[in-house]
Amino acid sequence: MAFLEELTRLDPGRYDITLFSGERHLNYNRVLLSHVLTDEKTIEEITLHHGSWFEERGIEVKTGCRVSEIRRASRTVVGEDGQEARYNKLVL
Repeated sequence: MAFLEELTRLDPGRYDITLFSGERHLNYNRVLLSHVLTDEKTIEEITLHHGSWFEERGIEVKTGCRVSEIRRASRTVVGEDGQEARYNKLVL
């Protein structure tokens, strides 16, 4: 996330970004996860960037979808649900 924060801060709108995440939720404060598990907080309360943050920066987010294949020759990643995304630069 620090990479996306900095990239979109330095040159907003320059890149078309697609983020694949195996987790169902957007990025959250993992230190506070135990508070969610004990019902002291909700996942929304510990979420660091809500959907609007990604939308405002033009970042397409695919939650609950891990990358299952990287096709380097065609510069394509394939999600475990079969969705494909082409790339010029790939950051893992």
